[in-house]
Amino acid sequence: MLTKPEKSTILTDFILDYSEDRLSTSELSAFKELMESSKVVNRDACNSKNIRSALGSLPKRKTGPGFDQKMASRFALELEKETADLNAKRVADRSLTAI
Repeated sequence: MLTKPEKSTILTDFILDYSEDRLSTSELSAFKELMESSKVVNRDACNSKNIRSALGSLPKRKTGPGFDQKMASRFALELEKETADLNAKRVADRSLTAI
């Protein structure tokens, strides 16, 4: 499989487009010729298509009502606690230097 997706190349774009069935007829025929000439490209393209198909067959998951609000509230509480801990540490650090 492709090991560095952050370095997109024309080949990775073709493999992704192939796995999503987004190639035009001429692009598809050219890509199939490349797949026939390269075992690595053929393997990666087939694996990508199989993974895409497997992911597409998974059931869709939804969040419950109020999920976003609950998560925002939890993040706010966590941030508040971290801020209080940092402030307490700063106060303790100042009292040590004053001695």
